[in-house]
Amino acid sequence: MRKPGTWQPGQSGNPGGRPPCPLKAAIREELSKKKRRTFDGKRRMLTKNEILINVLWEKAEEGDPKAIQMLWDRGYGKPDQAIDVTGDIKTEGATTVLTLPQMHQIMKQENAKAMMAIKAGGNGKNGGKNGK
Repeated sequence: MRKPGTWQPGQSGNPGGRPPCPLKAAIREELSKKKRRTFDGKRRMLTKNEILINVLWEKAEEGDPKAIQMLWDRGYGKPDQAIDVTGDIKTEGATTVLTLPQMHQIMKQENAKAMMAIKAGGNGKNGGKNGK
Protein backbone atom coordinates (compact mmCIF):
# COMPACT_ATOMS: atom_id res chain seq x y z
CA MET A 1 0.00 0.00 0.00
CA ARG A 2 1.42 3.37 -1.02
CA LYS A 3 1.35 6.43 1.17
CA PRO A 4 -1.04 9.10 -0.08
CA GLY A 5 0.70 11.66 -2.27
CA THR A 6 3.50 9.35 -3.47
CA TRP A 7 4.04 8.62 -7.15
CA GLN A 8 3.61 5.26 -8.81
CA PRO A 9 6.81 3.71 -10.24
CA GLY A 10 7.49 5.25 -13.64
CA GLN A 11 5.16 8.19 -13.00
CA SER A 12 6.64 11.68 -13.07
CA GLY A 13 5.91 14.21 -10.37
CA ASN A 14 6.29 16.95 -12.98
CA PRO A 15 5.01 15.57 -16.30
CA GLY A 16 5.05 18.95 -18.04
CA GLY A 17 8.67 19.59 -17.05
CA ARG A 18 10.06 22.90 -15.97
CA PRO A 19 8.06 25.81 -17.39
CA PRO A 20 9.88 27.96 -19.95
CA CYS A 21 11.46 31.17 -18.72
CA PRO A 22 9.41 34.12 -20.04
CA LEU A 23 12.45 36.42 -19.94
CA LYS A 24 14.47 34.08 -22.16
CA ALA A 25 11.61 33.88 -24.64
CA ALA A 26 11.24 37.68 -24.67
CA ILE A 27 14.98 38.18 -25.24
CA ARG A 28 15.05 35.64 -28.07
CA GLU A 29 12.03 37.25 -29.68
CA GLU A 30 13.64 40.71 -29.46
CA LEU A 31 16.95 39.44 -30.87
CA SER A 32 15.16 37.93 -33.85
CA LYS A 33 13.64 41.29 -34.88
CA LYS A 34 15.23 42.96 -37.89
CA LYS A 35 16.58 46.49 -38.26
CA ARG A 36 18.00 48.28 -41.27
CA ARG A 37 21.75 48.79 -40.86
CA THR A 38 24.72 49.65 -43.01
CA PHE A 39 27.07 46.71 -43.04
CA ASP A 40 30.03 46.27 -45.38
CA GLY A 41 29.02 49.52 -47.08
CA LYS A 42 25.51 48.26 -47.95
CA ARG A 43 22.14 48.97 -46.32
CA ARG A 44 20.72 45.64 -45.22
CA MET A 45 18.11 44.22 -42.90
CA LEU A 46 19.89 42.43 -40.05
CA THR A 47 18.51 40.79 -36.94
CA LYS A 48 19.46 42.42 -33.66
CA ASN A 49 21.38 39.25 -32.91
CA GLU A 50 23.46 39.70 -36.08
CA ILE A 51 24.05 43.35 -35.16
CA LEU A 52 25.31 42.36 -31.69
CA ILE A 53 27.63 39.73 -33.16
CA ASN A 54 29.05 42.27 -35.63
CA VAL A 55 29.65 44.83 -32.86
CA LEU A 56 31.33 42.18 -30.73
CA TRP A 57 33.46 41.06 -33.69
CA GLU A 58 34.57 44.65 -34.39
CA LYS A 59 35.56 45.12 -30.74
CA ALA A 60 37.55 41.87 -30.86
CA GLU A 61 39.34 43.05 -34.02
CA GLU A 62 40.26 46.26 -32.15
CA GLY A 63 41.89 44.10 -29.46
CA ASP A 64 39.22 44.22 -26.73
CA PRO A 65 40.14 41.21 -24.51
CA LYS A 66 36.59 40.70 -23.19
CA ALA A 67 35.18 40.62 -26.73
CA ILE A 68 37.88 38.17 -27.81
CA GLN A 69 37.16 35.95 -24.79
CA MET A 70 33.39 36.01 -25.41
CA LEU A 71 33.79 35.04 -29.06
CA TRP A 72 36.32 32.35 -28.22
CA ASP A 73 34.14 30.86 -25.45
CA ARG A 74 31.03 30.81 -27.60
CA GLY A 75 32.81 29.56 -30.70
CA TYR A 76 34.87 26.79 -29.11
CA GLY A 77 33.41 26.39 -25.63
CA LYS A 78 35.06 27.25 -22.35
CA PRO A 79 38.17 25.21 -21.55
CA ASP A 80 37.87 22.39 -19.05
CA GLN A 81 39.13 23.29 -15.60
CA ALA A 82 41.47 20.94 -13.82
CA ILE A 83 40.41 20.43 -10.22
CA ASP A 84 42.81 18.92 -7.71
CA VAL A 85 40.80 16.43 -5.63
CA THR A 86 43.67 15.17 -3.52
CA GLY A 87 44.46 16.53 -0.12
CA ASP A 88 47.16 16.21 2.50
CA ILE A 89 46.35 15.14 6.04
CA LYS A 90 49.17 15.01 8.58
CA THR A 91 49.05 11.93 10.80
CA GLU A 92 51.93 11.46 13.23
CA GLY A 93 54.46 13.14 10.99
CA ALA A 94 53.43 11.25 7.83
CA THR A 95 51.61 12.76 4.86
CA THR A 96 48.70 10.84 3.35
CA VAL A 97 47.29 11.71 -0.06
CA LEU A 98 43.59 10.91 -0.14
CA THR A 99 41.46 9.95 -3.07
CA LEU A 100 38.07 11.57 -3.58
CA PRO A 101 36.16 8.51 -2.24
CA GLN A 102 38.36 8.49 0.86
CA MET A 103 37.73 12.20 1.44
CA HIS A 104 34.00 11.59 1.00
CA GLN A 105 34.07 8.78 3.59
CA ILE A 106 35.91 10.99 6.12
CA MET A 107 33.41 13.81 5.55
CA LYS A 108 30.51 11.38 6.14
CA GLN A 109 32.09 10.17 9.39
CA GLU A 110 32.72 13.72 10.64
CA ASN A 111 29.16 14.69 9.72
CA ALA A 112 27.79 11.68 11.62
CA LYS A 113 29.85 12.63 14.71
CA ALA A 114 28.55 16.20 14.56
CA MET A 115 24.93 14.99 14.23
CA MET A 116 25.34 12.69 17.25
CA ALA A 117 26.75 15.59 19.28
CA ILE A 118 23.82 17.81 18.27
CA LYS A 119 21.34 15.10 19.28
CA ALA A 120 23.15 14.81 22.62
CA GLY A 121 22.49 18.50 23.23
CA GLY A 122 25.65 20.12 21.91
CA ASN A 123 26.34 22.26 18.87
CA GLY A 124 28.30 19.57 17.02
CA LYS A 125 31.65 21.33 17.40
CA ASN A 126 32.85 20.18 20.80
CA GLY A 127 31.48 16.70 21.37
CA GLY A 128 28.19 17.74 22.98
CA LYS A 129 29.74 19.83 25.76
CA ASN A 130 28.01 22.95 24.40
CA GLY A 131 30.73 25.34 25.54
CA LYS A 132 30.73 24.20 29.20
